[in-house]
Amino acid sequence: MMANPPAAPRKHWSQSRALPWWITVLTLAVYGAGIVLVARQLQREIRREIVSDDGDVLHAVALMLQMEQAAALPGAAGDEPAMLFDVVLKASRLRGVIAARLFDGGGKFVVALPANMTEGGMNSETLARLRQGETVCRFHEDYPRSSLFLSGAAGQGVIGQPLVETFIPLPRAGGRDFAGAAQFFMDGRGVANQLTRLDREINGKAGLVFVLGGLLISLGLLWSFHRLQRAHRLLVERSAGLLAANQQLALLTRTSAVGAVVTHLLHELKSQAFGLRSLLSVAPAAADAEESRRAAAESARRMQQMISELFSAIRNDQGTTQHYEISLAGLAELLARAVQPLAQRAGVRCVTEQKAQGTLSSRVANLVVIILTHLLQNAIQATAAGRAVTLTLDSDPENLHFKVRDEGPGFPAALRGAPFAPCASTKEGGSGVGLALSKQLASHLGAELELAESSAAGCLFVLRLPKNLIAEKTVLADG
Repeated sequence: MMANPPAAPRKHWSQSRALPWWITVLTLAVYGAGIVLVARQLQREIRREIVSDDGDVLHAVALMLQMEQAAALPGAAGDEPAMLFDVVLKASRLRGVIAARLFDGGGKFVVALPANMTEGGMNSETLARLRQGETVCRFHEDYPRSSLFLSGAAGQGVIGQPLVETFIPLPRAGGRDFAGAAQFFMDGRGVANQLTRLDREINGKAGLVFVLGGLLISLGLLWSFHRLQRAHRLLVERSAGLLAANQQLALLTRTSAVGAVVTHLLHELKSQAFGLRSLLSVAPAAADAEESRRAAAESARRMQQMISELFSAIRNDQGTTQHYEISLAGLAELLARAVQPLAQRAGVRCVTEQKAQGTLSSRVANLVVIILTHLLQNAIQATAAGRAVTLTLDSDPENLHFKVRDEGPGFPAALRGAPFAPCASTKEGGSGVGLALSKQLASHLGAELELAESSAAGCLFVLRLPKNLIAEKTVLADG
């Protein structure tokens, strides 16, 4: 019979070697996304400042021209279209301005420079901002030709380059009310170069920050995970040690008292059995006493065998032997081989019905084998030749059941009230203590042994083994 190999411990997900790397990658992804968002926000703000620089200059120039105009013509109305057009005309001579439009206070087109420039308009949002005195600037990487100059007109060749579109408010005389607005289109190649350099510098610095910060974050996280996993391993090892110590303490607490009583009883039985065999070996072998001598010798042999088995179980229970696991199928096979010689001599069939699968630890299995061996031997001795003894292994959600059924005359009526009390045996070779010791071993194991049925058709003994005594990887089948 081969013991089943112990199951490998299941690895917890927190002990995975890939977990620190996955968390590090996720952290770097979140960190990188944050850097990208900040860099994009910074780019938008700086681009807006660069684009609005030329608009602020034009606005300042237009205000200065209006002030000069008011000083030169003190009685003139500063909001007349001609006066505003003069301001736009002078401002359009600034370097980089390639076209301009004039709008009245209601946002309607008035005039354009040069003359081949298309009429344009402004939306309500732009008009509202202009009335608040704001300058509105926009950068166009490639402004459409048809939106600026008439088809076939001269000067269209400049429309393939970047443009800066600027709206500036023009106040009335005194600078209090909104009189109109001027729209200027300026060469945007210089702005485009500045924006390109800006993007390159911001992206480069953001990348450098990500690399340096990511390196520090990665090293910090991996070092922290290393410490955490090391602490987890130490915790698992110490927890396992504490659990083993606690189990050993509980086992010693349960078995110390019983072990002392059983050990004393076994020593007494062993001494008596040895004396009995010694006496029989030197007694004269009278012809009429030969049968009695053989019965006494067989009884002594069975007592010594039972004592040896009990000593072996106690040594295993106290941790003096190697622990292993035995399958229920192997246990049934072991029991069948143990009682087969006795069954053949008695002419009794031994039938095994296995309805449960799983394994038992060596400690539990050794005690179960001793108990069931005595139950099967008693069942065979009680069953007439030609009949059968049945061992059934089944289960319910709480217990594993070992049932031994014989086809004998039933348990003696005088002993049914206390079937497991020591008594004088009425069977050939019986010692009268087998059932008592079996009951004591079952109680020591934490199991229950009972006489479930007794009639003229036979007896049924049931050993109920609690589920918590089954090995962890055992899978029980419903009986």
